Parts: sequence; structure tokens; C-alpha cells
Amino acid sequence: MTVLVAQIGARRHYAVPAALEQAGLLAGLYTDVCMAAPWWRFLGKAMPGTLPLPGWKSFRGREPAGVPDEKVTCLWSSLWTMWRIRRLMSQGGQYECWTKQNEAFGRDVVQRGFGSADCVYAFNGAAIEIFEAARQSGLKCILDMTIAPLEVVEKLLTEERERFSHLEIGTQIPNPADTLIARERREWELADIILCGSEYVADSLAAVGVPASKCRVVRWGYTGACAVTPRPQNSGPLRILIAGTVELRKGIPYALEAAQLLSDPRYHFRFVGPIRLDTQAITERYTNQITGTTIDFVGPVPRSEMAREYQNADVLLHPSLAEGSANVCYEAMAHGLPVIATPNAGAAITDGVEGLIIPIRSSAAIASSLRRLANDPALCHSMGQAGRLRASTLTITEYRQELSRVIESISPPQTEPRPLVPPPQKV
Repeated sequence: MTVLVAQIGARRHYAVPAALEQAGLLAGLYTDVCMAAPWWRFLGKAMPGTLPLPGWKSFRGREPAGVPDEKVTCLWSSLWTMWRIRRLMSQGGQYECWTKQNEAFGRDVVQRGFGSADCVYAFNGAAIEIFEAARQSGLKCILDMTIAPLEVVEKLLTEERERFSHLEIGTQIPNPADTLIARERREWELADIILCGSEYVADSLAAVGVPASKCRVVRWGYTGACAVTPRPQNSGPLRILIAGTVELRKGIPYALEAAQLLSDPRYHFRFVGPIRLDTQAITERYTNQITGTTIDFVGPVPRSEMAREYQNADVLLHPSLAEGSANVCYEAMAHGLPVIATPNAGAAITDGVEGLIIPIRSSAAIASSLRRLANDPALCHSMGQAGRLRASTLTITEYRQELSRVIESISPPQTEPRPLVPPPQKV
């Protein structure tokens, strides 16, 4: 069986197509734009990575390592296509923009066809057009749920917006998600198998009526290097790293409330990631009320520079309300950091071993966990060591083997796939 992967962006650093290629299962990769496109490959060689262009460092990270260039099709690699999609995306609210983008991507994949693939692999919200055409051609369909169902996430966010109406920037509040929710539900119907990065995602799918027989939990593999030696114990303030978008879904208000509860110079909170909350409101509501504890908002940091952030931290705090299986938790563990996370983060940690599991929406639990680690440096150190060892077992090799087992469990089509006739072009 061979698999065609269709993905927008560098999801998990292209771990899925890379794993399938190593397993001998990859038919090809359709993506939007990456450094495998000849035009961008040329620019990448001609222009230094330090060029001070907005987003250039991050864009250079769109390198599908482990996937041969000849198997990569960049559908939106031209400047004209990128401009057209960007213009399309500028019309409407957040969810409406995502829907337009996903529809456009799906149509482009279908027009290119599926070649000799037996199976297509796509991601939630961007799979309908691909799956419907694949079904017509007798192909199997695998859906990757990168996060809990949108209807579950939206319910949580609606409650958060009622609690913290003063924090969210008006332009960040999305339009109703009904269309995108409907897309996900149709994708669940079309999929032969739904892959979940954690038990939390599988349980969330079951809660909205998806048959458990369709779902498989396949934990993602860590693709980077683990720290070779244990981290030295830190004698200064407990350096708390919160890595990810500064938004309501990530539980940021509860981290800030915990900082208020602590108000102690023994703690240093460092928020790394794009900021989508009102910084003035954060200052007035939280940071102005905190004495002693240091709070830093760094903004976005390229993936290539995140290793330094982990090296300069003592603990990762991830109080997220909804995830798939957060990459930052794997990365932090690999760098020897204990992880404080909610069950909804999908982190691969055992409470009290590699870190601490806390309830969602509990600033008191966050503060208590941080006090425990600050008061017991030996425990903090031993949890970090345990996390480093745990991360060494969550390898891309293990991920590839499990992914291959799941894919090969799908019986091959009974008949040869019919060639797909591209739909007529719209004038």
C-alpha cells in the first residue's frame, strides 16, 4: 500500500511524510509551499537565514527533511498563487478564512490527481474534497485529528470568553465555526481510520459520537536530539517557560493568576510565542498586581532557536484547555525539563514521574505545583531526568512503526483505483 499525504504547512516538521517515506509507504506529498519548491530552494541558497525579513527564518524551516524533492508537490509555490490565496484569506473572519483556504487546497489536490496511491492521508478541516474524490477512485482515507474536535474546542473557548472578555483582542474573536465543524463531521464519515495524537483526542471524538472503532491513538515521535547529559541544578529563581501562542485556548489567564498567587522573586515566568491577547489588558489586570515575580513576554521565536529557550528554563508549564498532543511537551522533556500540564494537553507524562498533571482552569494547582518544584530542587531535577529518558523512547522510529502498523491494517482496495478525471475548470 502506498500513501499520498496532503498537508498545509509544516505540521510536526513534516513528520508524517518523512515517517512514511522511511517505511517505504510514501507515494507523494502535496503541500502549500515549502523549501522543496525549486524557486524557494534557489532563494534559500541565495539568501542568508539571518536576513531581516518578516517570517523568513520560520519559512526556511519549512524543509521536509527525509522526503525526496521529487515526491513533493508545492501547490502554492509561485508568488502569484501565494498572493491569490492570501487575498482570498483576507476576506472574512478567522474560521471563514480557514475554510476558504482548506477548500482551495483540497480542490488543487484533486485537480492534480492521486497517481498510483492506494490511500490518501489528510488533516482535519482540510480533507473533504480530497476524501470525496479518493472514495470515487476506490482509495482508502486516513484522517489525522491534530486537536480535539472543533465543536469541543469552541465550547471551551466560549466559556473562556465569558470569563475573560477583557483579554481577547476584538480582531482575534472568530466568526461562528459552524461551517468548519460541519466539515470535520463529514470527514469523520468519509475516513476509514482517524488517527489521534493522544487519548484526550480519542475521548473527545467519542464524546461527540464518533465510533471508537474508527479511532487509533498514535503518539507522535520526537524528531530532535535529546540532551546528552543531565541538566545542572539551578540555584536561582525557578525559570518557568510557557511556549506556544499566548491565547485563551492555551490557558494563559490561569498561568497569570498563578503568578499573582505566587508573587515571589523565586519565580520567573517567560512566555514565548505569538501574542493574541490584549497586552494592555494583561498589564492592567495581572502584571501590575504582581510583586516580586518576573513576567516576560518574548513574542514568537523561530523553531531553530527554541533549543536555547529550553536550555535556559527549569520547567515547562503547559496549562492548555485543548490540544492534540503538544509538541512543546516532547521537546521540553527531551531537554530535561519537568512538565506541568493538563490532561487536555495530551502530554506523554506520568503524574509525579516526568512532571505533574493538573486540572484545567486551576491557577491554584499551577501555583501549588510550582511551589513544590521550587521548594524541592532535587525533585525538579529527577523529574527532568525522567522526562529526558522518556523522550528518548518517543522516537520517530517508534512513531513510524506504529503508523505503518495502523496503515497496513487497512485492507487494500479490491479493485484497481480508477483514474480521476479532473473537474471542469470554472470560468
